Amino acid sequence: MRFEDIHWHGGRILAWTITSGDEGSATATVELDLAVHEGPDAPKRVAARLVFEGVESLSLSCNFPSLSDRFATGNIHWAHREGPRTYRFELFGDNAFELVADTVSIHRED
Repeated sequence: MRFEDIHWHGGRILAWTITSGDEGSATATVELDLAVHEGPDAPKRVAARLVFEGVESLSLSCNFPSLSDRFATGNIHWAHREGPRTYRFELFGDNAFELVADTVSIHRED
């Protein structure tokens, strides 16, 4: 799976993990456990883990009750890459986050 191939609309964020770097590191790792469609015609969501490494900044505006209200139908409106290292997610309910990371990987969790 590649970030660009995921059909983000209607996906679900299941869990967030933010881990700070080692002593002296100015970066973090951000992991998201997701349920997403592998394409626009995929019949059901699949479990996936999205891992951003070398994260130097994270901006997050999140109202968790509004995300919960949209959980059944999917709380991700869309996501895209803005340049080589910047990723932006628009979530339903006026929620959003943007991060700058060195690398991103996405793994299907079977």
